[in-house]
Amino acid sequence: MKKYKTIYSAALLLLLLIASLGIARAQELPLELPPARPSSFYGTVMVNGQYAPAGAVVSAWIDGEKTVSTMVEYFEDQDAYVYAMKISSDGSIEDGASIEFRYQDKYAAAETGSWHEGTNVKLDLTFTFTEENFEIFLPLIVH
Repeated sequence: MKKYKTIYSAALLLLLLIASLGIARAQELPLELPPARPSSFYGTVMVNGQYAPAGAVVSAWIDGEKTVSTMVEYFEDQDAYVYAMKISSDGSIEDGASIEFRYQDKYAAAETGSWHEGTNVKLDLTFTFTEENFEIFLPLIVH
């Protein structure tokens, strides 16, 4: 009987030792959160009442910094020129942050968006602007 008590005691000590090593190991592992899912936007792009040409650049700006840009593409099924973009965050973009969309990195759209993790929002963009055309006249020198 004493022999079994010794075996049981040794087995119990061994089990406790293994369990404590497992707990210590688990405490060493860093806990990482999964990355934030992007906030996505898509829709048509109108410039001065007409579809933007294919290849034109639409960019998203948050707090005055360009976060991402994409090109306008022709979408045959809808007979429209469209954009699509995913705005990813490394944790620095706050939920609800205002997004300004720009055409060719210059002209702001009439519409704005809000960054929310994991959303996919249809947002048709409208840009209205006039480009000033300047003519340069050089002096004519006659001998």
